[in-house]
Amino acid sequence: MSSFHVILTGSNDELGSYLLEVLSRNETVKTITCLKPLPDPKAPKATTERPTGQGSRVSIPLHEKVQFLQCDLSKPDLDIEAGTNQALRATVNLVIHNDWPSDPGRPFSYFHPHLLGVKNLINFVNKCTHGTKLCFISSASVAGRWAALSGASSKIPEVVLEDWRLATPGYGQSKLVAERLIAEATRSLGIDGVICRLGQVTGPARNDHYGLANSRDWFPSMIRSSIVLGALPATLGPLDDIDWMPVDTCAEILVQLQIQTGLENDERRRWGRKGRRDGKTIQVHHLTNPYTTPYSSLVKIIQDTLSENIKIIPLSEWIDLLEKSANQKDNTNAKMIEPSQSPAQPELADTSSKDMRVDAIPALKSITFFKELEMRARVVPSARAPRLETKLTASKSTILREMRAVEQVEVKNWLRQWGIVRFERA
Repeated sequence: MSSFHVILTGSNDELGSYLLEVLSRNETVKTITCLKPLPDPKAPKATTERPTGQGSRVSIPLHEKVQFLQCDLSKPDLDIEAGTNQALRATVNLVIHNDWPSDPGRPFSYFHPHLLGVKNLINFVNKCTHGTKLCFISSASVAGRWAALSGASSKIPEVVLEDWRLATPGYGQSKLVAERLIAEATRSLGIDGVICRLGQVTGPARNDHYGLANSRDWFPSMIRSSIVLGALPATLGPLDDIDWMPVDTCAEILVQLQIQTGLENDERRRWGRKGRRDGKTIQVHHLTNPYTTPYSSLVKIIQDTLSENIKIIPLSEWIDLLEKSANQKDNTNAKMIEPSQSPAQPELADTSSKDMRVDAIPALKSITFFKELEMRARVVPSARAPRLETKLTASKSTILREMRAVEQVEVKNWLRQWGIVRFERA
């Protein structure tokens, strides 16, 4: 049986921690090297350490498989000592590049060091001994303007995108440049490149304290703010079709795609086919729920779970309430729900300062985002955000094929994971 030595970047973020867990459980993965940035210029370079698992979502012993290696992806040879670098090139056969700042508000220039990191990982993979695969975790934001510019209502295809105008400014543009770098390296250098574009990834499917959803995303921020405002938006405009994927399911699919296709490549080489050649075509995978659920069928569930006193109002009215809350100098009547409380047990919070208001009503940080949703819904009420095509990816992943649409149980589970309602004790 073939075995894998995997390099993983971004192992400390939401998706990365689940990728680390799934890789650790996979019997064909023998070694995992997590590349982590140097915490400061004085930190030692190219040193390894054993993880303890503390503060991680990984629930199994890691010391037998996992090592952490400090490096700087933006520097030549990843700023790793020559001997260590050479040893990695001789054994690594899969690189999963997940380390990318999730900050859509940043300008394109902010992502320059991360694009250098892609270039340096391409150089690393090109020098590897075993036809190493480079898997880049990308985003649907590379085609965020698909509906406006493509002139088509079809889904975003599972191919490399040629039109630079399709990407959303800043974050999406940086992801698209990274995709094109890897696609060109696949074509001209013959490396084994893979692009995995993610749609909306939310909390894990598992229903326990172990898996925790990202409570800073726009949707949980909207729910927390709605509790304070006393109202939920009735629609989300172009985002009314919910096609979200749980983060643990996303990690399972990613590993299944990379490990299974890696084994298939080994089989082809075993039968004498050349493993590396010029003119190769990069693989593009899309990870999003193939099925949608209308937001209108979920908002009543959210209302019933939170409080019957929370109204459901048009999106434009909800934004008006949000704007008014930003301008209030004293908001002592705002209701806050602590993670240890149920919605029936609110506390009063003095949010007189700007920082405290944003903490109490986190959707204030995304007010421009919600205004854009409302504007698009008003101009073209039937318009929906572009969706990722998944036919080719589903043909390679049994997990993706067996997914179901978001249901009531997932929504209630996420509300618990976000700390909005209590976990039910066994």
